[in-house]
Amino acid sequence: MTRFGYVFFLLIFIFPAVMGFLLVGGDWQVFRDFQKKRVPATFPTMSFPQSPEEQEALLQKISQSLQIIDYQEGFSEILFPSILFSDPTFNDSFSLCEEFPRITFLFEGEGVYVHGESVELEIDWTCQYDESGNTLPLRIPSSYLVSQKPFSGDFVVDENTTLRFFKTDEAWPQAWVLTGVILQDAKGSSPLSLEKGQLIQWRKVPIGLRWQHYKTSAKPVPVSNETHY
Repeated sequence: MTRFGYVFFLLIFIFPAVMGFLLVGGDWQVFRDFQKKRVPATFPTMSFPQSPEEQEALLQKISQSLQIIDYQEGFSEILFPSILFSDPTFNDSFSLCEEFPRITFLFEGEGVYVHGESVELEIDWTCQYDESGNTLPLRIPSSYLVSQKPFSGDFVVDENTTLRFFKTDEAWPQAWVLTGVILQDAKGSSPLSLEKGQLIQWRKVPIGLRWQHYKTSAKPVPVSNETHY
Protein backbone atom coordinates (compact mmCIF):
# COMPACT_ATOMS: atom_id res chain seq x y z
CA MET A 1 0.00 0.00 0.00
CA THR A 2 1.33 3.43 -0.91
CA ARG A 3 1.83 6.15 1.70
CA PHE A 4 -1.18 8.03 0.32
CA GLY A 5 -3.28 4.88 0.47
CA TYR A 6 -2.24 4.27 4.08
CA VAL A 7 -3.22 7.82 5.13
CA PHE A 8 -6.50 7.50 3.23
CA PHE A 9 -7.21 4.23 5.07
CA LEU A 10 -6.60 5.89 8.46
CA LEU A 11 -8.88 8.81 7.69
CA ILE A 12 -11.75 6.78 6.24
CA PHE A 13 -11.81 3.73 8.50
CA ILE A 14 -9.76 4.13 11.70
CA PHE A 15 -10.76 7.67 12.78
CA PRO A 16 -14.55 7.06 12.52
CA ALA A 17 -14.14 3.79 14.42
CA VAL A 18 -12.27 5.51 17.26
CA MET A 19 -14.85 8.31 17.49
CA GLY A 20 -17.65 5.74 17.45
CA PHE A 21 -16.04 3.97 20.39
CA LEU A 22 -15.80 7.22 22.35
CA LEU A 23 -19.36 8.26 21.63
CA VAL A 24 -21.20 4.95 21.85
CA GLY A 25 -19.13 2.31 23.37
CA GLY A 26 -16.73 2.41 26.17
CA ASP A 27 -14.89 5.37 27.47
CA TRP A 28 -17.56 8.05 27.66
CA GLN A 29 -15.53 9.94 30.25
CA VAL A 30 -12.62 10.31 27.84
CA PHE A 31 -14.97 11.96 25.36
CA ARG A 32 -16.42 14.25 28.05
CA ASP A 33 -12.91 15.31 29.06
CA PHE A 34 -12.18 16.01 25.40
CA GLN A 35 -15.31 18.17 25.22
CA LYS A 36 -14.27 20.20 28.26
CA LYS A 37 -11.11 21.34 26.51
CA ARG A 38 -13.03 22.89 23.63
CA VAL A 39 -13.99 26.56 23.69
CA PRO A 40 -17.69 26.95 22.79
CA ALA A 41 -18.34 28.83 19.57
CA THR A 42 -20.68 31.21 21.42
CA PHE A 43 -18.36 31.75 24.39
CA PRO A 44 -19.54 35.17 25.69
CA THR A 45 -16.95 37.89 26.28
CA MET A 46 -17.72 41.18 27.99
CA SER A 47 -15.91 44.07 29.65
CA PHE A 48 -15.43 43.75 33.38
CA PRO A 49 -18.42 45.41 35.09
CA GLN A 50 -17.50 48.64 36.83
CA SER A 51 -20.71 50.66 37.04
CA PRO A 52 -23.92 49.50 38.80
CA GLU A 53 -25.56 49.17 35.38
CA GLU A 54 -22.79 46.90 34.10
CA GLN A 55 -22.92 44.80 37.27
CA GLU A 56 -26.68 44.40 36.88
CA ALA A 57 -26.19 43.32 33.26
CA LEU A 58 -23.72 40.65 34.43
CA LEU A 59 -26.13 39.40 37.10
CA GLN A 60 -28.92 39.23 34.53
CA LYS A 61 -26.73 37.18 32.17
CA ILE A 62 -25.88 34.80 35.04
CA SER A 63 -29.52 34.51 36.07
CA GLN A 64 -30.71 33.66 32.56
CA SER A 65 -27.82 31.25 31.81
CA LEU A 66 -27.66 29.32 35.07
CA GLN A 67 -28.94 25.72 34.88
CA ILE A 68 -29.67 23.02 37.46
CA ILE A 69 -30.10 19.45 36.23
CA ASP A 70 -31.15 16.34 38.19
CA TYR A 71 -29.87 13.06 36.75
CA GLN A 72 -31.45 9.64 37.20
CA GLU A 73 -28.02 8.29 38.16
CA GLY A 74 -28.51 9.96 41.55
CA PHE A 75 -26.76 13.30 41.37
CA SER A 76 -27.58 16.89 40.48
CA GLU A 77 -25.42 19.45 38.72
CA ILE A 78 -25.39 23.23 38.90
CA LEU A 79 -24.11 24.56 35.58
CA PHE A 80 -22.73 28.02 36.18
CA PRO A 81 -22.27 30.11 33.02
CA SER A 82 -18.87 30.45 31.35
CA ILE A 83 -18.13 34.15 30.81
CA LEU A 84 -14.88 35.81 29.79
CA PHE A 85 -13.96 39.37 30.75
CA SER A 86 -11.81 41.21 28.24
CA ASP A 87 -8.78 43.20 29.42
CA PRO A 88 -7.81 45.65 26.65
CA THR A 89 -4.89 47.03 28.70
CA PHE A 90 -3.00 43.74 28.47
CA ASN A 91 -4.80 42.43 25.37
CA ASP A 92 -5.93 39.46 27.41
CA SER A 93 -9.04 37.95 28.96
CA PHE A 94 -9.91 36.20 32.21
CA SER A 95 -12.82 34.02 33.29
CA LEU A 96 -15.67 34.74 35.67
CA CYS A 97 -14.27 32.07 38.00
CA GLU A 98 -10.91 33.82 38.15
CA GLU A 99 -12.46 37.12 39.22
CA PHE A 100 -15.10 35.62 41.53
CA PRO A 101 -13.73 32.28 42.78
CA ARG A 102 -16.04 32.10 45.79
CA ILE A 103 -19.72 31.52 44.97
CA THR A 104 -22.59 30.85 47.37
CA PHE A 105 -25.96 29.50 46.21
CA LEU A 106 -28.96 30.16 48.49
CA PHE A 107 -32.00 27.87 48.51
CA GLU A 108 -35.30 27.61 50.37
CA GLY A 109 -37.05 24.29 50.93
CA GLU A 110 -40.40 23.82 49.25
CA GLY A 111 -43.28 22.71 51.46
CA VAL A 112 -41.31 22.26 54.71
CA TYR A 113 -41.49 24.90 57.48
CA VAL A 114 -40.19 25.11 61.03
CA HIS A 115 -42.05 27.55 63.29
CA GLY A 116 -43.42 29.20 60.18
CA GLU A 117 -40.00 29.67 58.56
CA SER A 118 -38.66 27.91 55.45
CA VAL A 119 -35.82 25.47 55.79
CA GLU A 120 -32.66 26.69 54.06
CA LEU A 121 -29.66 25.38 52.18
CA GLU A 122 -26.45 27.21 51.35
CA ILE A 123 -23.88 25.78 48.96
CA ASP A 124 -20.42 27.30 49.26
CA TRP A 125 -18.37 26.54 46.17
CA THR A 126 -14.90 27.42 44.93
CA CYS A 127 -15.58 27.96 41.23
CA GLN A 128 -13.73 25.48 39.02
CA TYR A 129 -12.75 26.06 35.40
CA ASP A 130 -10.55 24.53 32.73
CA GLU A 131 -7.68 26.04 30.75
CA SER A 132 -10.08 27.56 28.23
CA GLY A 133 -12.13 29.36 30.87
CA ASN A 134 -15.09 26.96 30.75
CA THR A 135 -16.80 26.72 34.13
CA LEU A 136 -16.95 23.10 35.32
CA PRO A 137 -20.17 21.63 36.75
CA LEU A 138 -20.87 21.68 40.49
CA ARG A 139 -22.01 18.16 41.36
CA ILE A 140 -24.27 17.35 44.34
CA PRO A 141 -24.99 13.81 45.68
CA SER A 142 -28.75 14.40 45.89
CA SER A 143 -29.84 10.75 45.99
CA TYR A 144 -27.41 9.95 48.80
CA LEU A 145 -28.56 12.93 50.88
CA VAL A 146 -32.24 12.08 50.45
CA SER A 147 -31.51 8.55 51.71
CA GLN A 148 -30.07 9.94 54.96
CA LYS A 149 -31.90 11.06 58.06
CA PRO A 150 -32.54 14.83 57.85
CA PHE A 151 -30.02 16.93 59.74
CA SER A 152 -28.88 20.51 60.20
CA GLY A 153 -25.23 21.38 59.74
CA ASP A 154 -22.43 21.08 57.20
CA PHE A 155 -21.99 18.37 54.59
CA VAL A 156 -18.59 18.43 52.87
CA VAL A 157 -18.78 17.10 49.31
CA ASP A 158 -15.13 17.78 48.50
CA GLU A 159 -12.47 20.43 49.10
CA ASN A 160 -14.32 22.86 46.84
CA THR A 161 -17.92 22.28 47.91
CA THR A 162 -19.74 22.47 51.25
CA LEU A 163 -23.50 22.21 51.79
CA ARG A 164 -24.97 23.93 54.87
CA PHE A 165 -28.46 22.90 55.99
CA PHE A 166 -30.53 25.05 58.35
CA LYS A 167 -33.65 23.95 60.30
CA THR A 168 -33.78 20.59 58.45
CA ASP A 169 -33.79 18.23 61.44
CA GLU A 170 -37.27 16.82 60.81
CA ALA A 171 -37.77 16.32 57.06
CA TRP A 172 -36.14 16.93 53.70
CA PRO A 173 -38.15 19.16 51.37
CA GLN A 174 -39.46 17.89 48.03
CA ALA A 175 -37.41 20.55 46.30
CA TRP A 176 -34.94 23.36 46.96
CA VAL A 177 -35.79 26.61 45.17
CA LEU A 178 -32.89 28.91 44.29
CA THR A 179 -33.35 32.30 46.00
CA GLY A 180 -29.97 33.96 45.51
CA VAL A 181 -26.36 33.78 44.36
CA ILE A 182 -23.44 35.64 45.97
CA LEU A 183 -20.18 36.13 44.06
CA GLN A 184 -17.04 37.11 45.98
CA ASP A 185 -13.46 37.74 44.97
CA ALA A 186 -10.55 35.93 46.60
CA LYS A 187 -10.46 38.49 49.44
CA GLY A 188 -14.18 38.22 50.10
CA SER A 189 -14.65 41.93 49.45
CA SER A 190 -17.17 43.80 47.27
CA PRO A 191 -19.49 40.83 46.64
CA LEU A 192 -22.04 40.84 43.84
CA SER A 193 -25.44 39.51 44.88
CA LEU A 194 -28.14 38.06 42.68
CA GLU A 195 -31.30 38.61 44.74
CA LYS A 196 -34.54 36.63 44.91
CA GLY A 197 -36.54 39.41 43.26
CA GLN A 198 -34.08 39.59 40.36
CA LEU A 199 -34.32 35.82 39.81
CA ILE A 200 -38.12 36.10 39.67
CA GLN A 201 -37.94 39.05 37.29
CA TRP A 202 -35.34 37.65 34.91
CA ARG A 203 -36.08 33.92 34.94
CA LYS A 204 -39.89 33.97 35.28
CA VAL A 205 -39.88 30.25 36.18
CA PRO A 206 -38.25 29.08 39.48
CA ILE A 207 -35.14 26.94 39.31
CA GLY A 208 -33.89 24.49 41.89
CA LEU A 209 -33.02 20.98 43.02
CA ARG A 210 -35.98 18.59 42.58
CA TRP A 211 -35.33 16.03 45.31
CA GLN A 212 -38.67 14.27 44.88
CA HIS A 213 -37.08 12.46 41.92
CA TYR A 214 -34.93 10.50 44.38
CA LYS A 215 -37.53 9.73 47.07
CA THR A 216 -38.10 6.20 45.70
CA SER A 217 -34.49 5.46 44.86
CA ALA A 218 -33.65 2.05 46.33
CA LYS A 219 -29.88 2.39 45.99
CA PRO A 220 -28.31 5.85 45.92
CA VAL A 221 -25.37 6.22 43.56
CA PRO A 222 -22.31 7.95 45.08
CA VAL A 223 -21.06 10.93 43.10
CA SER A 224 -17.37 10.05 43.17
CA ASN A 225 -14.69 8.51 45.31
CA GLU A 226 -13.77 12.00 46.50
CA THR A 227 -17.14 12.62 48.14
CA HIS A 228 -16.94 12.63 51.95
CA TYR A 229 -19.90 10.68 53.30
